[in-house]
Amino acid sequence: MSQTEPSPALIDEIYDAALDPALWPATLSRLAGFVGGCAASLYAKDVAGSTCQIYFDDGALDRGWIDRYTDRFVKMDPSTVRQYFGQIGQGMSTADLMPYREFLDTRFAAEWARPQHLVDALSAVLEKGGAQVMLVTVFRDTEDGLVDLAARRRMTLIAPHIRRAAHVAAAMSEAGAKAAALTDMFDAVAVGVLLLDRSRAVVEANAAARRLLDGGRLFQPGAIRLTPLDAAADRQLAAALAAPIGAAPARTAPLTLVIADSAGERYVAQLLPLGARGFAAGLPRRAVAALFIRPASFPGAAAPEVLARAYHLTPTELRILLALAEIGGVPEVAEALGVAGSTVKSHLRQLFDKTGTRRQAELVRLLAAFSPPLGG
Repeated sequence: MSQTEPSPALIDEIYDAALDPALWPATLSRLAGFVGGCAASLYAKDVAGSTCQIYFDDGALDRGWIDRYTDRFVKMDPSTVRQYFGQIGQGMSTADLMPYREFLDTRFAAEWARPQHLVDALSAVLEKGGAQVMLVTVFRDTEDGLVDLAARRRMTLIAPHIRRAAHVAAAMSEAGAKAAALTDMFDAVAVGVLLLDRSRAVVEANAAARRLLDGGRLFQPGAIRLTPLDAAADRQLAAALAAPIGAAPARTAPLTLVIADSAGERYVAQLLPLGARGFAAGLPRRAVAALFIRPASFPGAAAPEVLARAYHLTPTELRILLALAEIGGVPEVAEALGVAGSTVKSHLRQLFDKTGTRRQAELVRLLAAFSPPLGG
């Protein structure tokens, strides 16, 4: 494919889909064509591989195979844990996650990918929350061949737009099972999302944003319009919303703000104009911009990532540990992951050595010790 930059039309389509979820299948099909692949999907799964939620796909993969993945093969997918540790927004192919020959030897490749003539996949992490990772993936078949540098670059260029669009879709709190699941995913993460009207009144806010509003340290409490306590940020926000963004294209680059709270802690905010698409189906009619806000430094990694770093666990060892906690005994884990029981036992011995434990129950308690309480 000669096209190396996403077209303005494709970027507009992505933001259109955020406002009208019915457009996602056609948009993902366009995305697959741009990146270079036969199919694309927007979904989330937990790092143990026990659950998978397909938000939207382009319909190119057979529905039966998608159902088999969510019901069974997600547990065998060797990429899941490795994807969880991926950098947000960075394109990752199978070879970036594990040796390709090793992938070909897995039951996942033999029983799920190969029957569909799929040879590779290019994914980008959109968000991590707790033990979940949200991804956009473009699949490649035998005609497409393995992922190359150009495809990886195209995915990295387009992923930030998909991420912002998904944030907007979640903040809208649309009715329907898929939208509700998407909202729940983004409510669990640290990025606050607010939809604003031209007067700076808050039209919609996700859970993280509501916590920032209620805290009284970042914004003027009880104000009719969103008013940062940081005077410089307040002026920038007022000026941006006073501009004629209601007619601006959705692809307009976000305005980046640095906002200090009353204790001097800094937050990074991005204001994304919604443009004329603010009047599309499902979006509150008054909303003209979306404000994304997060701490300048995130407060730390999620429990599985922290534990893996603390004990220098490999992705495979972490996958085995999470499966043991979720499923139970060695034979059951081996069956669920599609590996030999001897392989699970070998990794279990490594886990015992690295963590200083002796029994499987101790490993499970160790994992629980790294998990924050509900709502933490």
